[in-house]
Amino acid sequence: MALKVTILKNDLTSEEAWKIVNPVCRELFELVNDGSVQFVSATYNEGIGTYKINLKSSHIHLASRGL
Repeated sequence: MALKVTILKNDLTSEEAWKIVNPVCRELFELVNDGSVQFVSATYNEGIGTYKINLKSSHIHLASRGL
């Protein structure tokens, strides 16, 4: 008996991706406003419950808030 696994990947809008990234980076608004960070693409993998968010950045500092 063969088992077929389907992995569903959903593209996210830039607004959805920013809502996920925002709590991770304290300087996000400043970096976006001065053009240092730009959204490229994002996907959600339903099969394993992970997000992949691609950002273009000339400078970024990530600070964990215990997520």
